[in-house]
Parts: sequence; C-alpha cells; structure tokens
Amino acid sequence: MNVRPVSFLLPLFVLLAFSACGPILGMVSRTSEGTSVRDAGGNPADIRAGAKLLILSPFPKTKEGFYLVRGEDEQKFADEFNRLGLFVAEARSVGANGSPEANRAIASKSPASLKSEFGLAADPDVLLTGTLLARKTYVAPMRGVVMAVSWRLVFTDLRGGRSWTVDAESKELAEDTIPRIVERIGNRLGR
Repeated sequence: MNVRPVSFLLPLFVLLAFSACGPILGMVSRTSEGTSVRDAGGNPADIRAGAKLLILSPFPKTKEGFYLVRGEDEQKFADEFNRLGLFVAEARSVGANGSPEANRAIASKSPASLKSEFGLAADPDVLLTGTLLARKTYVAPMRGVVMAVSWRLVFTDLRGGRSWTVDAESKELAEDTIPRIVERIGNRLGR
C-alpha cells in the first residue's frame, strides 16, 4: 500500500525537475553576460560628441563573424547614436562587401567630397569604420536569443586626421548588444 503514493509522486518530481531546468539555465547564463568597450588606440578626447558622424556600411568581417542582414548593424549603430544624442549619425553603404582598403581610401577624402558622394545632409565631422570580429548566438531558456559579438570600431576625425579605436564586446540579449555598446562609448566620451 505504501508503494502506490510513492509511484504517483515520482512522475510529479520528474515533471517539476524538467520544468525548472529552463528558468534555472536561463538565469545561470545571465551571469556570464555583459558589455565592455576598451581603448585599442588613440584618444577619445580627439572625437567630439555631438559631431556629424558618417558610418560606412557594411563593416568588413572576419571568418568568425557573420552578418545577420548586411548593413543592419551599422544602421542600428546610427539609430542608437542618434537616440542618445552622442552624434548626428548617418549610415551609408560602400558596396556589397566593405574592406579595410576601401575604408582607408574613403577616410582620406575631404568632408565636402564625402557629403557629395554619399548624399549627406551636411559635411561629416567624424567617420566610423569597423570590423565585425566574431558573432555567436544561442537560445537562453525562458529569456530569448543571446548574442556574443565583438567589433573593432575606428572613429576618425575627418578635419584633424586623429582617430580613436575601440574594441567592443557584448554578450546580451540580441536586441540589447548594440545599445549597450553605444552606452559604453557614450561613457568613454563623457556623455
């Protein structure tokens, strides 16, 4: 007689254990998330917050990186810079595949020629180029898609020729990666 109540409770314990795994794993994965922006060269004081920013799209990528949609990240960077008031940003395409060589050639042009070439509203003050270094995605149970992504971003003052390079890494919910990076860049620029 005592066996029947125990056999009834066993499936209940198994069900509880399996249903608790998702939230537990989701919360455990949260402990390894975060965002960092580190200086890799130059001085952030050389880049003026509030300047007109031209973002060249798409960023070249390494073999560890992949595009979700070509040019989407760059447009999200522009949207976030504008939303936070860090820059007056516009993203423009330089072709199907960005390349460091093409970016250097564009960076050597005058602001007036860039305005004309890319159909900008005003002469840009700062040029943003970058490289998508790596991207991984995975599903965090009960939370959503988490993305681990890293970029090398180069801000170039088009008038003075000085640049500031940052290595940005973020492991957050996919929709939060770029907003967190832009917030950290704003902190580095004193905003």
